[in-house]
Formats: sequence, structure tokens, C-alpha cells
Amino acid sequence: IEEENNARLQEYEQRKAAWAAKYTSVSSLRTTFGTNKNKIFGDFDPFTTRRLYHTLLPRALLELRGLRDVMLELSSS
Repeated sequence: IEEENNARLQEYEQRKAAWAAKYTSVSSLRTTFGTNKNKIFGDFDPFTTRRLYHTLLPRALLELRGLRDVMLELSSS
């Protein structure tokens, strides 16, 4: 059971690192969503901002839910 828990935790950490690599740096966000349209202020246009928000929020919530589930499983073992 301990090995199984360690494998689950390791898989979770790998998924978390992959998610962070894709969505937490400016360069990866630009790769995913494109460069900013407003060169003066450096902000995304409204369409791109909405797209970013609607992409990140559900994924962040799913990751948090997954973390909770993993922690609950590990604590009950």
C-alpha cells in the first residue's frame, strides 16, 4: 500500500509540474495564448483575457480537487 501511495503521489507531482510549466511563466502563456495585442500597456485584449481565465480557472479547480482526493486517500490508508 505504501508503494501504491508513493506512486500516486509521484504521479500527482508530475502532473502538477507539467501544469505549472505550461501556465505559470510569461513565455509559456504567450506560446499557449499568443502575444499581447496592446503593446503600450502589455495587457491581453478582452477576448484573450477571457480565454485565459476560462482555461486556467477550471484546470486550477480540477487540480485542487485532485490534490484533495489524493490527500484524503493517503490519509485513510
